Amino acid sequence: MSIEPIGHDIHCVDLHPLGLEEYISAYVVDRGQVAVIDCGPSSTIENLLDAMAEMEIDPAEIRQILLTHIHVDHAGGAGLLSKKAPQAKIYVHEQGAYHLVHPEFLWSSTKKVLGELAEEYGEVQPVPKSSVVPLSGGERIHLDTTEIAVVETPGHAPHHLCFWDIPSSGIFTGDAAGIYVRKQDCLLPTTPPPNFDLELSLTSLTRLMALQADRLYYTHFGRRKDARAHLEAYSRRLRLWVDTVLQGVEEGFNEQEIRDQLARTDPHLRKIEGISGRDRLIHESSVLFSIQGIMRYLRSSDSLSRES
Repeated sequence: MSIEPIGHDIHCVDLHPLGLEEYISAYVVDRGQVAVIDCGPSSTIENLLDAMAEMEIDPAEIRQILLTHIHVDHAGGAGLLSKKAPQAKIYVHEQGAYHLVHPEFLWSSTKKVLGELAEEYGEVQPVPKSSVVPLSGGERIHLDTTEIAVVETPGHAPHHLCFWDIPSSGIFTGDAAGIYVRKQDCLLPTTPPPNFDLELSLTSLTRLMALQADRLYYTHFGRRKDARAHLEAYSRRLRLWVDTVLQGVEEGFNEQEIRDQLARTDPHLRKIEGISGRDRLIHESSVLFSIQGIMRYLRSSDSLSRES
């Protein structure tokens, strides 16, 4: 099991979903009280527990489970983890709280969107209603003598939060700042349907930049320094992708043709062509999924009709 200490009592755990390395991480913070940020899908909870055992942390010591949003690759395993951590409070955006307690719609919609991949992530199990703490942004979560600030960051999804760890000056970004493919040192948008919104995403990134944090802790994947530079770069990349997709749709391109056009304009996308095997397939499917999300955003925002 890959466990990376990244300072300030934080460990980045590679959950190895779908047999992949450096695709989904969970963060374990041990400061007398133990917190887990983005526990990952149901299928990797045993991997998380194995990592905690290696760190000599009993899951019963977990007091906080912080979820950036309720998509299954970030939060799908919360129900299973809560059984091992019965004293833990589960912090989630107020718009997502109901779906953790009653995950039937979340799971059915996930299967509809992801197909077989949803089954590989594992079925979402309910969490106890008494364990859920709904958040809206602006709260402070106390972890022993330290604080983690809650930042509302819609755009990827309306129920998205980031967590600013004040002691380390780091932000747990969820999907608000993209996917960092560490092997290739490239940053890709994550703009899935049905809820991607460019304006909300850019506002959220501005909000994160205002924190003047030093580090970013990506769920996909790992730590990056120079937080502001990377947030600014992601803002530019989002605009580039939306402009390129808009141009492609107006020219009658299909999704694959738009992907190829993006590769000509975005050197970061070209970098994933150096990945092979299932790793490449997962990232390519994520890119097409993001293109679909941008296309849906353009239709819903009337950008296509305004340009025509």
